[in-house]
Amino acid sequence: MPASGAGAEDCPRRAPYLSRMTPSRLGVGIHGAGNVSTQYIEAFARNPQTEVRMITSRTADQARRRAAQYGLACDAGDRLDMLLERDDVHIVAICTPNHLHAEEAIRAARAGKHLVVEKPIALTLPDLRALAGTVEKHRVKATVGFVLRWNPLVRMARRLVHDRALGDLLLVEADYIHRVDPARPGWEWKGRAATSGGTLMMGGCHAVDVLRFCAGEIASVSAYATQVARRDFDYPPTITASLRFANGAVGKVSVTFEAFSPYLFNLSLYGSRGTLRNNRLFAAALEGQTDYATIPTVLPDSADVTHHPFQAEVDDFVAAILEDRPPLAALADAACSHEVCMAIDRSWAEDRPVTLPLHDE
Repeated sequence: MPASGAGAEDCPRRAPYLSRMTPSRLGVGIHGAGNVSTQYIEAFARNPQTEVRMITSRTADQARRRAAQYGLACDAGDRLDMLLERDDVHIVAICTPNHLHAEEAIRAARAGKHLVVEKPIALTLPDLRALAGTVEKHRVKATVGFVLRWNPLVRMARRLVHDRALGDLLLVEADYIHRVDPARPGWEWKGRAATSGGTLMMGGCHAVDVLRFCAGEIASVSAYATQVARRDFDYPPTITASLRFANGAVGKVSVTFEAFSPYLFNLSLYGSRGTLRNNRLFAAALEGQTDYATIPTVLPDSADVTHHPFQAEVDDFVAAILEDRPPLAALADAACSHEVCMAIDRSWAEDRPVTLPLHDE
């Protein structure tokens, strides 16, 4: 799926959600008015416990356009501090370009705001640990935009593993195939490692996170990267990594931005009692089965942000605040997926296996 920060023209106009000023609701501030912000605006506007009270962006005009798109009678501004200074804003959603996420989220946590942070939450290990530490110190709730954790296929895969319908996991694989077009808005930061974080942080982290979510913790990685067809990136746009899981399973994750292909997100879980390949299941418990059965469900098979379950992500986060529990994509857990991505990048860059957790180098 596309990273945050794309332009407003990427998102078609939708029916407005008229703002109702109810003081008892949790006030929401959206920081960043790019493509992914549309999903958070819509989801928070639909949630009966929240109200979008301010949108900020690089320009106040862009923020006002986003508010008008959804019929919101909220304020608009051009600085994060305008959100952080408001007592009636309890939740801040960080939807800016990748390299800004960590610093902005740290500032919001210090201001006592609950956080939605789009992936990636940080581009360096020190920033990752600083953000996680700040969230813990200030005791705010924080969720990460690993929205595929709410995808129906992914939830089903996790349940099959949890219920041991697949037996012991042996081999797990995920592919994130997404041709990134320089003509799309945001290329000025998406094409540079310093501002995007590179192939894994831009999008491949979704594949890594889904594997962790379904199969458990990753103990070590060994990776290769290449740049063959596209020279407009300043980082390798194609990466494959072998993974060793703490539970004994092995796996693979592959990511490419340069293949001539439609968007693909493949998930395969091979177990001692069954195998799931996307939405096709072959299981020992299904006596008499002679071939894979196809399960009708929603797959993570589109790059369009409107295809993904942002509403479920937001609803879970709001419930987590009200019930004082961790959200499903709690920042402390999602940080582990980022650390795996950093280990993969370290592995291909240094041509060696890398174990987890990472150590500063």
